Amino acid sequence: MSRHLHFFKKYYEGSSPFLRGAEKNNTITRVDFFKKHLFLARGVGLMVMLFIANFGFSQSYNMNGTNITDCSGFFYDSGGGAGNYSASESFTTTICSDATSGTHVQLVFSAVDLADGDMLCFFDGMDASAPALSCSTDFAPGDPFIIQATAANATGCLTITFNSDGSGEAAGWQADMNCIPSCQTILADLVSSDPIVSPPDTGYIDICQGERVFFNGAGIYPQNGIVYQHSDLTSTFEWDFGDGTIGLGPNVSHIYNELGGYIAQLTITDQFGCTNTNLITQRVRVSPNPTFAILGNLPTQICAGDTIGLNAVVNATDSAFLVGVMPNEASFPTAGVRSDSLALPDGSGAYETSIGFSNFTPGQVLTNTSDLVSICVVMEHSWMRDLEISLQCPDGTSIILHDHPGNVGGEVYLGEPNDSDNALNPIPGVGYEYCWTPDATNGTWIEYANANTPQTLPPGNYNSFEPMSNFLGCPLNGEWTIHVEDLWEHDNGFIFEWSIAFNPSLYPNIETFTPQIVNYHWVSNPSIFYQTNDSIAAAPQNAGTASYTFEIEDEFGCAYDTSLFITVLPPNHPDCFSCPEPEQNLQDTSICDGEVLQIDAESTTSLGNQDITFEIFPNYAIGNANHPPANPYSSLLEISTINPATITNAQA
Repeated sequence: MSRHLHFFKKYYEGSSPFLRGAEKNNTITRVDFFKKHLFLARGVGLMVMLFIANFGFSQSYNMNGTNITDCSGFFYDSGGGAGNYSASESFTTTICSDATSGTHVQLVFSAVDLADGDMLCFFDGMDASAPALSCSTDFAPGDPFIIQATAANATGCLTITFNSDGSGEAAGWQADMNCIPSCQTILADLVSSDPIVSPPDTGYIDICQGERVFFNGAGIYPQNGIVYQHSDLTSTFEWDFGDGTIGLGPNVSHIYNELGGYIAQLTITDQFGCTNTNLITQRVRVSPNPTFAILGNLPTQICAGDTIGLNAVVNATDSAFLVGVMPNEASFPTAGVRSDSLALPDGSGAYETSIGFSNFTPGQVLTNTSDLVSICVVMEHSWMRDLEISLQCPDGTSIILHDHPGNVGGEVYLGEPNDSDNALNPIPGVGYEYCWTPDATNGTWIEYANANTPQTLPPGNYNSFEPMSNFLGCPLNGEWTIHVEDLWEHDNGFIFEWSIAFNPSLYPNIETFTPQIVNYHWVSNPSIFYQTNDSIAAAPQNAGTASYTFEIEDEFGCAYDTSLFITVLPPNHPDCFSCPEPEQNLQDTSICDGEVLQIDAESTTSLGNQDITFEIFPNYAIGNANHPPANPYSSLLEISTINPATITNAQA
């Protein structure tokens, strides 16, 4: 259990909540709310479920001691979105619902950046005498977190206190303000994983590319029974693995095929739509391939029986060695991605999900259109002109990426749809990736389709219908929401994935890692007669191809290797054999025309009757995973300097 869970569990188990009359009778007054996915990111996306009711432009509030009554907008430190807070501040602000959506206030912090000695604290009620929820020091620096009024709080209000000392100020914070129903607290707990987290609580799951990770999660329900009964049996579990894919259920597994860093999150939702308020933020690091380099002169061929020496060095590039190996750096991604594989409603609704970011500096805004590198969708649809696609930034500013032109125009596909299916039983086709970029030259989707009349819109980069410059001034932290609506019936499609990427230079701190090489050796080979970890001497006795493999293991336990291949020539090859000088010089002899002269000569070598053996040692692992029956492994052995060139007697 993480230190965050210890804190929350201690508070909730020790509290003495007061209840409204309706709650004492074990009934709940429900309010309508809109449930959306928020994809928070700290170097990579983190999935949590939130209840959000604001869709227009949002107001911003700076902390200055004034109370707030609102269910939308942003809550900043006194410096606002562009500046630091000041020294020697002491503010108390209470935020209450304006009753436009839910009854209880929720704050989603993308991150908090405070100087040493400064403190931000939260209380579950109308003032600072209410039960304490937590303080900024309870969360890892730079991590996103959620604070919300609990079901034990009849007012639904949150009180926030902030105190700064006389020296050292920082960027402060940015929080998204929402109102939700009265929810009992749920805490998500990563009970165990395989591989394990090391060190516990604050560590990583370190794996190799293609390795499977098993996650075992559970919910903690410290307020169970205050208003209603809830448990793991009444809740759903959704895992976000940080690479755009999700898993369902308390116990899941996932294969990470690509190198880099990922953050796994668990969202637990009870029977009333209430979700966990903590983030497990489990980092997974997938080892990057090291770089193998040939530093010296590797002979391309030798003769059978010759001796060859090979050596290698790790963590260095030294020309005194033939092979050098250097570890490489990997990072947590700077783009957010969401994979759903959902059918798009056919003229009767819309697809809408959000990707959020929390790893920018609090209050940081988009100042250059080119820093919004791309907005991409992977999708298919049997009638492109049916759709309108828009993107909304965290403050509510929205632009249309693809405009619905009205019920006009010819048929243009997106991707490869199943045009013969129907709205009741849609069948996924093949999605193409379409991106909107600031520097695209293809025009909009409609402009390209009208100018080129394609059957299928080609994948690639396109211009947005409304200019991306409309996003200038948008906060970078928070949720970016895509809206895909089918406005014309009789055709359908699927959206498989969408993503948004920003210029990596915008990120103040991109988390990186470099797994160090901890073990290395040359792999055994029958021709090796001398061997240490970094050096070998070998004398291949047969012709063919000699291969020598140098293998390393990094601190994640991942093995990588490189093989050196050397052609071994047979002993009868001209480069490997020299004819001896004659043992004696013959005397000149004179004969008459027509006279016969007998000359005797014989070979002084035995090559003509020598058996020549060719062999190869690929040192290649074979299994069903890489070579199933449909893809058998083949190894090429090159034969040369054999006469006759074809086999005339298979028994010889």
